[in-house]
Amino acid sequence: MVKSASIPVVVRCPAGVSPAPAYPDTEQALAGAADVFAGVQLLLAGRLLRIAREAELEAAVRACAN
Repeated sequence: MVKSASIPVVVRCPAGVSPAPAYPDTEQALAGAADVFAGVQLLLAGRLLRIAREAELEAAVRACAN
């Protein structure tokens, strides 16, 4: 009877992550905002982009872990 052995093999994870977006809430953009409401809109837009980016990165990490 032949016994089989499992040998771990390193497999590169595909780089399926897009480049980071240009976030609208830069220091320069916030300093140039017309008023506090425009500044808050920039911050909210940046936050939504970061949430989407984090979800993309977490999905890529999960795909590599499996």
